[in-house]
Amino acid sequence: MADFWNDLVNTALLGTDKQTFDENLLPETIKNSLSQIDKKDKEALFYKVAALASFYRKAGNMPEKLEVTVGLPAETEVFSYASTPAISLLRKILSYDSGNQALVEKWLDEAIRKSWIITPDLLLVMLNLGLDKKYKHLQTKIRQIAGKRGLWMTQFNSEWNYLKETNYLLLWEEGKATERKTALEEIRKINPAQARELLEKSWVQETAKTKLELIAVLKNQLSSDDEPFLQQVFDEIQTVRQKKKDATPDLLKQVVELLLSLPESKLSQEIWEKAKRYVYKKTDKKLLGLVSAENIAVAIPEKGDDFLCKETMWERLGILEESHNKNVYVDVEGWLYEIISRIPPQLWEQHLSASPVQIMEAFNKGDGFTKKKDKAKEDTIALYTVALAQAAYYHNNSTWARSWLEYYKDVYTIQQTHVSYLLGYLSDAELEEFYLKHIDLSNTATDSQRLREELLKRKEHQWSFAFTQYVVKAMCSDLTSYNYGNTVSFLIESILHMHPDIVKENISDYMSANAPGWVRSQYDKTIVFPLQEMMGLRMELNKVFEG
Repeated sequence: MADFWNDLVNTALLGTDKQTFDENLLPETIKNSLSQIDKKDKEALFYKVAALASFYRKAGNMPEKLEVTVGLPAETEVFSYASTPAISLLRKILSYDSGNQALVEKWLDEAIRKSWIITPDLLLVMLNLGLDKKYKHLQTKIRQIAGKRGLWMTQFNSEWNYLKETNYLLLWEEGKATERKTALEEIRKINPAQARELLEKSWVQETAKTKLELIAVLKNQLSSDDEPFLQQVFDEIQTVRQKKKDATPDLLKQVVELLLSLPESKLSQEIWEKAKRYVYKKTDKKLLGLVSAENIAVAIPEKGDDFLCKETMWERLGILEESHNKNVYVDVEGWLYEIISRIPPQLWEQHLSASPVQIMEAFNKGDGFTKKKDKAKEDTIALYTVALAQAAYYHNNSTWARSWLEYYKDVYTIQQTHVSYLLGYLSDAELEEFYLKHIDLSNTATDSQRLREELLKRKEHQWSFAFTQYVVKAMCSDLTSYNYGNTVSFLIESILHMHPDIVKENISDYMSANAPGWVRSQYDKTIVFPLQEMMGLRMELNKVFEG
């Protein structure tokens, strides 16, 4: 029977001028219909026969059978479903135009705290939410509220496999580069030694790119146990760089950073012994027994030496090739800055027999620590003060971090020094006080973006009413087309921190009198009303999950 169809196909390919179909091959049913068709027009005849033949082939055919393997039903849930008010609230949060990651995460946290799981009617929504780029960071929490039915659903969509427990050892062995890094990170959290040993075993087979990415994982829970491996890698790089001076600069810098993060490492000890000779106590008899800025000094060779030189700072350590800011720092000053920023600050206390404040005072105005900004002017700049701040953060020294902020708040316009990383060492109350006195959060202020992000890091920090006013006023004071979107996003994400009474304020008054017309027309719709709505949802969330 297929012959008649193949004959028609060949005719279609060659054209009716070159070939006509063989009527004798046609089924009787179609032949009987030919008597009713005009055969003078060969093309029309062909089209009509082909149409009849097409329907003839399909007629009476049974639909293809699709065999679906029906798996076992989902296991019985162990935990209780979230309450009806909680589910209703989640629907409201998810239905909000732009969504609210902070409120969704808070809802998940509270549901997990109560050992609740999501109801079946919202399960699909939540599984797909975990695939959204904005919410991927919540996958672990979604896993905890998906229940047995969620795991059962993974058989229908492989993208939902994030609900399954991952075999990180298998992923490390067989995964792609990004997956292997994720696996090593997870193993490092649970068993730091095992993660390091896995990296050691695979090190020779890794590419230059993966070596750089994977060794950075060791920064998490770094300890003296990691030093032998890091020292081995450092030595291997030195051997390579003897032949090619600029080989693997990024990997070298990463390894050196890790080794210098360990105060007792061989490299840290070496660096300290060489660096401390540049900072010393004066031996002037008039100053003996005194500890002050006047008897602490720094002296470095104008043209460098065997330590403060390109061969050591760049070729051996990969820290800095030359000064980034030659208008302020000559190379030797730039190299010393980088070294000071990596030395545990408490070592200066022992070396100089001085307190953090006394040392900071010396770094601020002692001999050799400052220089003129401009030879024609008297203004001076302290060269190494911010290096001390970086060292406090680098070695997680809260005493020095807090002392630095306390001393230099009266010396600098703090946010111009870009040391927002130190603010994490302040308590919530201290942080608010510090911001209110020293920080300008408006969109055009120096480093304001990073300073705002610092506030959101504190998940449980409930701002006082005065601080909430300060933040909202700062954000709404200089709105432009450039910063408007970021301002709205920040305010919405801040809703968990804000004092509830802020929505009772006339927030429209916070807008600058010079705001463009389009800002005035959009302000209530995009800032005031959303804040009121989000605050209402937050208050409802607190009530639903109370107790």
